[in-house]
Amino acid sequence: MDGHDLTDILKAWKGFTARQINLQRSDSGTVWQKDYWDLLIRNEKHFLATVNYIQRNPLKARLRQGEFLLWPG
Repeated sequence: MDGHDLTDILKAWKGFTARQINLQRSDSGTVWQKDYWDLLIRNEKHFLATVNYIQRNPLKARLRQGEFLLWPG
């Protein structure tokens, strides 16, 4: 997106999605962490480790089935 900094795009995206999530949950407040991480996947082993990390996140957050959507894996 020419003319738009990645930080600004992520801020807008996080703001929009946070509002939508809070509307769906009839809630308010913080949804996203302050910072974001971007990284370059180095190889297949790194890719698989990253996928595994993402798949474990709902468990680490103590979310129950139905409280999150994770792609089929």
